[in-house]
Amino acid sequence: MARVRIGDLLIQAGLIDEFQLKAGLAHQKQWGGRLGDALIDLGAVDEMMLYKGLAHQLQMRLVSLEELETELTDKVLAATPRTLCEQHSVFPVALRGGELTLAVADPTNVAAVDDVQFRTGKTVRTVLAPQREIDWAIQRHYFNQRMPCPPPRTRRSSSATSQEEMQIIVRGGETVKVAAAQEGPVVQARGAAAAIPSEHFGAPITYGAPAQGSPEETEQVDADALRARLLRNEHIIENLITTFEKKGVLTRQEVTQRLLSVWR
Repeated sequence: MARVRIGDLLIQAGLIDEFQLKAGLAHQKQWGGRLGDALIDLGAVDEMMLYKGLAHQLQMRLVSLEELETELTDKVLAATPRTLCEQHSVFPVALRGGELTLAVADPTNVAAVDDVQFRTGKTVRTVLAPQREIDWAIQRHYFNQRMPCPPPRTRRSSSATSQEEMQIIVRGGETVKVAAAQEGPVVQARGAAAAIPSEHFGAPITYGAPAQGSPEETEQVDADALRARLLRNEHIIENLITTFEKKGVLTRQEVTQRLLSVWR
């Protein structure tokens, strides 16, 4: 049976779209790691949103290993060797007779479950748990590292900025540097995979503000400022499109269609 892909499940759950999936896959290809981590880094989903979506799509139970800690016994921990847990990023949570309940972060990794089942001689039933909690549980219970469980990861909400230069981390992993006037609040376009500081789109236009100077002077200043913002935005967008094309993430036509769908 073909392995179900995480990306397809997240699209079916309505958590991401095709554009965000392509961005996440490009990020994963360049930087490595798991697709879910890439999507979190890009701002497409929160960690718990991702796991709740997977649990719903696969009809799996989502557990908190921190809350289950009091139920763990030496017998449960001994059922799965530490090396096996580290190799497959799994953690035992219950043992009833010949059935071992195993927490997994990647529910589509059937090969890992089959290997645990073969090497333990137990029938394995899986539940879902965040990778962060599995890593913490392994360190806590197999290495006796008494540290608190890290909090859930949230989507990245801003990019690094400076007075002269701003770095835009695009979905292919490429860093584009453009001039920045000043820092501004973070905004997120409809359906976009990563939040981008609002100055990337130009300073906000305030309507109904008290006029400074004569109407003619104000009109000229507004026109010049708008022209400058449009030129800067055009430069930024062209840089992004060129980077997408070079990295093979999206074609110019696909980027244009996406931008048009956001701006309508």
